[in-house]
Amino acid sequence: MSTAAGLGWATAIKAAFWIPLAFCLAMAFTPNPPETAAQFGDVATHLGAFAYLTVALFPAHFPDASQRMERLLAVALWMFAVGVLIEVGQLFIAGRSGEFGDLAVNAIGILLGGIVYESWSSSGLRGQTLLKLRTLAQRKLRTLAQRNP
Repeated sequence: MSTAAGLGWATAIKAAFWIPLAFCLAMAFTPNPPETAAQFGDVATHLGAFAYLTVALFPAHFPDASQRMERLLAVALWMFAVGVLIEVGQLFIAGRSGEFGDLAVNAIGILLGGIVYESWSSSGLRGQTLLKLRTLAQRKLRTLAQRNP
């Protein structure tokens, strides 16, 4: 794999975590978030967001599978800290309120995300999926490189 393809792949994996996290933080710290954020319900929004972010955090910053328990703990603590940051931050924003119930739902989302990721990574599907995604990314990068010599 070329260095450019490797950097592109690593950047894409990190972006799959950081861009949605930035969106979630922007929505969390907006005094009056758009209605589209509330249409799914507060519980479903928290659950889905924290489950996704937990799954995305593993390959973005904790890809080493050899330290399984340490990695699980690090991801869970990191994501819980994000949840605490959001709920405490909302205490200082007019029209928002930090709630323990939201932290509990966030924790359930983190647990769900951890279970999904660990099931996926231990089933052998992880390697197949990542290989397919990496191959697709390499093809796209080659196509772009050929268009812009």
